[in-house]
Amino acid sequence: MKLNEKGSSQIFLCLLLLLALSGVTALVLNKVIHLKKNRLRYSSLLCLRESQYYEAKFITEVNSINLLLVSTLPFKYSGIPYVAQAANATIKLAKIKQQYSLFKFYRKVYSLKNCSTITKAIIIQNLPFDLNFKTTFKRDNDETTTLKLKKFSIRYFSIEKVSLKIRPIIFKSTFTLDNNLDTEVSIYTREESI
Repeated sequence: MKLNEKGSSQIFLCLLLLLALSGVTALVLNKVIHLKKNRLRYSSLLCLRESQYYEAKFITEVNSINLLLVSTLPFKYSGIPYVAQAANATIKLAKIKQQYSLFKFYRKVYSLKNCSTITKAIIIQNLPFDLNFKTTFKRDNDETTTLKLKKFSIRYFSIEKVSLKIRPIIFKSTFTLDNNLDTEVSIYTREESI
């Protein structure tokens, strides 16, 4: 029995072509998974950077107004009526400005497009200041805001859905303040593994 050499060489070429196509397909699938993971990482990093910027700006703004409140408080109790009235007006305006900063911060956090709803809730939950019903600041005797936490951490998740093949990318940032008059916010960020 003689083999058909032409037919067996065609089958061999078809198998070789099939093997090459499966290798290219595996390579393309690997690159697609890598691309999705990089897009997820990019989205998480955008969430992290935007929210850190707004949070640091908010803390700095509130603490700089605290410095103003501390410096004008002695004038409130001075015996000169016009100076005391001006100090009272300045203190009231400074408190209103702090409240406005709080609501502006809430609006900015809820407008973040790259952060998930859970991350937004975590950011709002972990403010370093003591708040009454999340809307007004608790105050010390010197009219400054009360600092609840000197060091706090926030975990950042992206808004994109994660498949079972790709682990979610989570970043953890630790914010550090010295006191409620500190206008320098220290931020340390690292990637967490699951």
